[in-house]
Amino acid sequence: AYKLSEMPYLGWLYYVGVTAIIYMFYYVYKSIRTFYQQRRAKTIFKYLLLLFSSFIITITLMAAFGIFSFYTI
Repeated sequence: AYKLSEMPYLGWLYYVGVTAIIYMFYYVYKSIRTFYQQRRAKTIFKYLLLLFSSFIITITLMAAFGIFSFYTI
């Protein structure tokens, strides 16, 4: 099995992934700003609050699933 980094003809895939991630962050910000029609500072605050809360929820779920997996093996 080859690693992706060992396939030079697929190197462009990294740039596509980075571009997609940056675009997703921008799209969420822009959609919040468009939907609520509020000023930039308030939108950025809401966006950062959304990112932080989703990060906390993800970490909590990963820990819960990890503990569950540890005890079921």
